[in-house]
Amino acid sequence: MGTIQETLATDLGTIFGSQEITDEATYTPSGGEPVTIQALLAPERDDYRNDEQAEYLVRNRECTILTDADTGVAAPAREDTVTIGSTVWAVEQVIEIGPGWAQLLLVSRGRKRLAGNDAIMDLP
Repeated sequence: MGTIQETLATDLGTIFGSQEITDEATYTPSGGEPVTIQALLAPERDDYRNDEQAEYLVRNRECTILTDADTGVAAPAREDTVTIGSTVWAVEQVIEIGPGWAQLLLVSRGRKRLAGNDAIMDLP
């Protein structure tokens, strides 16, 4: 008997082949061609971030994908995009979960307020 990651790795094709638990998404590598994939999606949430100059409200979510050139994305990377429905998300972080799959932290447009200023603007 192996680890949970090894067991899951052998069943990933079955899990991601099920339309009941995955959603269709379009993965577009930076400078590359879009590919349709299946993804396990977490709910969207808002995240407050700040630095010395601004405070940000960023919408984010996580998704889990296959990292296989035949059924997923062989090498997911920062600055790639994932389109879910009509929303385009930027890949902010890639976390390798185990052989054949990864979790992506996705961010969408946010809002920004400059420190010491009440003006709020949409981020591009």
